[in-house]
This record gives sequence, structure tokens and C-alpha cells, in this order.
Amino acid sequence: MTKKVLLIASGIVVAVVITAMVMFALSGHDDASAEPLNMEGIWKIAVSVSTGSMSIVDNEYMIFNGNTASDYRDGEVFVKSSFSLDSSLQMDLPDIGRKYSVTRYTDNYIRLYESQDTYMDLIRYGNPDMGPLDFDTASFDGTWDIAFRMTDRVYAGDYMVFENGTASQYSGGAPEPTTTTTYSWQDGNHLLVDAWSKEMVAYPLSDSVVMLVELATDTGCIWELQRVG
Repeated sequence: MTKKVLLIASGIVVAVVITAMVMFALSGHDDASAEPLNMEGIWKIAVSVSTGSMSIVDNEYMIFNGNTASDYRDGEVFVKSSFSLDSSLQMDLPDIGRKYSVTRYTDNYIRLYESQDTYMDLIRYGNPDMGPLDFDTASFDGTWDIAFRMTDRVYAGDYMVFENGTASQYSGGAPEPTTTTTYSWQDGNHLLVDAWSKEMVAYPLSDSVVMLVELATDTGCIWELQRVG
């Protein structure tokens, strides 16, 4: 009898935890700072998940201008609506009947939840015309802090060094790299990291901030790198 009661109690605890996780995702969450989220400007829709099925998005953007949000596809307005964002990060677009719960991972990377398994990942975009970004790959050489990566592992204090086709990752203040591999650039801003078998697209926001989007529909992982020095 005691064993049965314990099993039932354990099941209740698991159910409560799962419910809490779902509510946490859908209630809006701010991992970046206590400052209000500034939506103004151009955001690239990098990843779209519909009922659990992930796709990497190309050439779709959202522009937030004052109280108006516009969705652009292939350079043309697809839909437009007034919008509001309250202090709990609930976004309302009444003209198109959409509501989103917003999670801010950094000031440059947010997620708009329509439901638990339907959401969009948005990153800030550095070209006001939504055109291609000018990116000098040679300028990428140097040391970069891993400011954010979507993973259950904490990356605080980790950094990467890119130099002459070699990439090294350092963790936890260790003097020696945890990983060293070769990398190359293709098609302008496509970064190929050999040992990780990853292809990523680099979206520079400035000389000191670069967003990386992994082109893998099983992860769609987004990085934010900040230049050191």
C-alpha cells in the first residue's frame, strides 16, 4: 500500500513539474534583463516551428514601427497589424487575430510562442532594407564570448577564438581549448565548422555582435557571439 501511494505521489509531482514547464514557456519570459523589451526595428524570422515540425526560414522578416507590426515575405508586405506588448511579454496583434507569448533570450534574440509547439525565433537584422548584409569574413578572426546558445548547458565564461581557418573553444577559464577544429566560409556568410559537422549562417549586427543560425532542422540552434576587446 505504501509503495502504491509513493508511486501515485511521484506521478503527481511529475505532472505538476511538466505543467509548470508548459505554463512557463507560454506565459512570457525574460532571460535578458529587467529593461523593457524594445521591439522597434527589423527582425529576421530565423526558425519556425509548427506543431513540433521545425523549418529554417529564408527571406521573411518582421518590422516593428511604433505601434505597427508588418510581416514581410520576399520583400513584400504579407500581413500588417497594430500591436501591443505588455509588461508580462504578452503580444497582441488584433488586426490579424494573433496573440503571442514572448520569451527574450537576449536583446537580439526572442521567441514568439503561439502555443507550446508552435513558435517563431526572431533575431535582429542589421540591414534596414532587408537586403543582404555586407560581411567581411576576414574581420571575423579574433576572440568572441559565447553570450548565448540555446542549450541546457551554461555557456557563461566560454569563448571562441577564430584565426586563420582554425576555431578553438575555451570553457570555464581553462588555459587549453576544449575543442579545436578547422572552419571555412562559403556563399559569403555561411560558416562551416568541420569537427562539429555544422553549417551556420552569420548575421552581423555590428563589428562586435554576430548572430549565428545553425542550418539544421533538428536543432535550429541560435548563437550570439560578442567580440572581446
